[in-house]
Amino acid sequence: MSTAVVPGGSATTAEPPAANRPATPGSGAPPAVRSRWTTFGWKSPASHAVFAPGTNEDKVMEAALEAGAEDVVTNDDGSIEVICSPIDFVSVKQALDKAGLKPELAEVTMKPTAESELKGEDAAKMQKLIDALESLDDVQDVYTTALLET
Repeated sequence: MSTAVVPGGSATTAEPPAANRPATPGSGAPPAVRSRWTTFGWKSPASHAVFAPGTNEDKVMEAALEAGAEDVVTNDDGSIEVICSPIDFVSVKQALDKAGLKPELAEVTMKPTAESELKGEDAAKMQKLIDALESLDDVQDVYTTALLET
């Protein structure tokens, strides 16, 4: 995995497919990815499940926290996000399923420690970079701290 500081001071990380990942941590990204940036730090991977607006928040909170989730957050749009460590992901997801709660999205992902809002030209440049990275065969996932405003 490789990370870079990009337009507007935000960061972007590209993850190679499992078969192409370096054998040892820090041994570098594929050349096509490495050539696009300089190294920068990221927070550890995190897991999250996102529920649609209108989902019973108390029921989600009770099931998730009892199963080991770190936090349950209600977003501005009314959606509910359950955050847990990758180690607890399966047990938290199973507890939510057992409670009859089906998330719209549940995954282990990279979560930024802070986000950068990008507008105008910086947002356009970032979108071009994300699109270019996603088009590479050596890239499986692209993560960013940028919130793109178009």
